[in-house]
Amino acid sequence: MTPLTPNHYAMLKASAISDEVIEARGYRSIGIAEAREIGWSGRFACCGLLIPLHRVDGVIGGYQLRPDDPPLGRNGKPARYITLRGQRNMLDVPPTVLDELHKARQEQQAIFITEGAKKGDALASLGIACITLTGVYNWRGEDADGVYAPLPDWEEVNIKGSLFVIAYDSDSLTNYQVYNAMRRLKRWLEFKQAHHVGILTLPNQGAEKIGVDDFIARMKEGRNDGEPTGTRED
Repeated sequence: MTPLTPNHYAMLKASAISDEVIEARGYRSIGIAEAREIGWSGRFACCGLLIPLHRVDGVIGGYQLRPDDPPLGRNGKPARYITLRGQRNMLDVPPTVLDELHKARQEQQAIFITEGAKKGDALASLGIACITLTGVYNWRGEDADGVYAPLPDWEEVNIKGSLFVIAYDSDSLTNYQVYNAMRRLKRWLEFKQAHHVGILTLPNQGAEKIGVDDFIARMKEGRNDGEPTGTRED
């Protein structure tokens, strides 16, 4: 297994991620010195869980850090995940389902799109082809002219004729920013002639927001807190 502290390993297992997927992703626990070596500085050089991001071609294209003691971000809120400064947006694919991603169209298997590597790895632990984003709008990136456009990584994905399911968090229909990002992604995939784009709506738990990893973990524990549904667009 990759070098993980007990609390980091427990965190990943609580997100329903298998040992195989943990190993393939390359999660590891790091200290401040290694965080600085990788490229974080100032208050963002923290002890935490290092998350390598794997491009559509299988190569590691960047990193995120989940700090043990989150520093405050520019918005004054704790930064739960920190991306390296200057790192471009990219599509991340869990290594264990990279082959499934490329053959999904001919087998008519849906490709799930979610936000966050842990959520993608929970899906990958079930053998589900998926793409993860570092933010709900991060299926796009800024070009040299400062214009936002779909990432060039999409050229490596068989969009035309494929099935997709957008699986954002349970606030996807109540948080305007999340809903708007989801709708834009859906419309763009349809413009690129995806066969069908569905939206997975996770059950709300009052004020608690849950992700697809939380839902999978609860189902494995036998906790049926409500079935996920599709929106009227499905």
